[in-house]
Amino acid sequence: MRPRTQVVIAASLLLASCSDVSFVDEVTIVNPTEYPAHVEVTDQNRDGWLGLTVVDAHSTSAVAETIDQGEVWIFRFDYLGKYHELVEISKRELERNAWTIEVPATFEQQLKARGVRPPMTTKRGLLLVRTTQPVAEVVKVLASMRGVDSVDQIQGPYDLVVHTSGVEEIDIGRIPGVAHVEMCWRTPHPEGGSA
Repeated sequence: MRPRTQVVIAASLLLASCSDVSFVDEVTIVNPTEYPAHVEVTDQNRDGWLGLTVVDAHSTSAVAETIDQGEVWIFRFDYLGKYHELVEISKRELERNAWTIEVPATFEQQLKARGVRPPMTTKRGLLLVRTTQPVAEVVKVLASMRGVDSVDQIQGPYDLVVHTSGVEEIDIGRIPGVAHVEMCWRTPHPEGGSA
């Protein structure tokens, strides 16, 4: 048999085996804990683990086109190899839950019991500030505050736009000469991450 013929036959056998694989349109992982979790899944035979995603703390992640694990799905949630937890659930129950699985509360409890601290996060935000005193005086105070990244003067109903990384709007609102503070957005990022 020629080598080319062998390759064609091997490819045909591979395609035939793959044609038996079925997929779930989308699996949703909800993580209410303080720790990001690396999520894997396997079937009841535990022949091998399929990596799905890393779901951040206090967030939800959807994984499209997941290989169907059959009648029993076993999820593994891991944090940096320090601790992992298994959750076994039937396909029927997953279907009832709209293909949604939640990181269990015991995942967080066990990590804390082992003395593993949650990763630090920084709240980054953008604030609009209206002043009642000369803008320059307020800018000077804001610029000296820890957690204020930048202060820019603007025109319109507000006088300043302030980029922050850890300062709450209530703290800025206590500054003399600040009449009103409006939070435009705020989102948590891992320490050292970009906004």
